[in-house]
Amino acid sequence: MKYLFFLMLSFPLCSQNAVQTLEGNGFMYKENDEVDGSPYLLDDWSSAYLTDIYGDTISGLKINIDGEFNKVIAQIAEDKYMSINKNNYRYLDIQLEDGYQKRYENLAPYRNPDFYEIVYAGDKLSLYKKQLAIKRRNNPSRNSYAQVNYLYRYASKTEYLILKNEELIPVKRKEKDILKAIDLKDLKTYIKENKLKVSKDEDLKTIFKRANEILPNP
Repeated sequence: MKYLFFLMLSFPLCSQNAVQTLEGNGFMYKENDEVDGSPYLLDDWSSAYLTDIYGDTISGLKINIDGEFNKVIAQIAEDKYMSINKNNYRYLDIQLEDGYQKRYENLAPYRNPDFYEIVYAGDKLSLYKKQLAIKRRNNPSRNSYAQVNYLYRYASKTEYLILKNEELIPVKRKEKDILKAIDLKDLKTYIKENKLKVSKDEDLKTIFKRANEILPNP
C-alpha cells in the first residue's frame, strides 16, 4: 500500500473553465510495506467538487479520503497531490463510478472543521457519519497470508452524529441509542411496523425523515 508524507507546497487546479487555486498542502508518496490494506476510503480517485464558505464551487477535482489521518486528498496533476484545507470549504460532493453521489458537510462551528458524510439532512434533525481507517497490529496467532506478511492492518470504523437543536450528539449505531437521542415515543412503533433496521443507511434515512415530520418545532 502507499503511505502519505506531507510537504508545504501549493499547486493551481486546472479545470475546463478557469484556473483556480485550491487551498491546502502538497505531499509525496512513500511506500509502506508493513500495513495490509489501504487507508483510502474510496476504491479509486473520484470526480468531485468543493463549495466554499461563500457558496463558490471548485469543480473538476479528483478526490480520495485518507481515513487514517482524516484528510481529504485531491489529485491535481499526474504525480501531484494536495491535502485540502478544511477551514475554507463547507461542502464536498463526490460522484462515484456507480452513479451514486456522496455529500459531505463541514460541521464547523459545531466542532473543529471536519467533513462528515450526510446520511440525512432535515430542518429539525440530521444524521452524519464519518468512516475511519484504524491501523492495528496483526494477531500473530492467526495463520493467514496477511498476518504473516504484514505487521499491521487497517480496520474500518464508523462514527455517527445526530444534529438536533443546534447540538451534535454522538451515537452508536444501535436502535436504543438512536431512539434515546431523538426522544420520540412514537418512533419505536414506526420502526417496528415498517420493519426498519438501523444497520441500513436507507432505513436510517426513512427513520429520520419520519422523525422530522413528527418532531415539534424547537
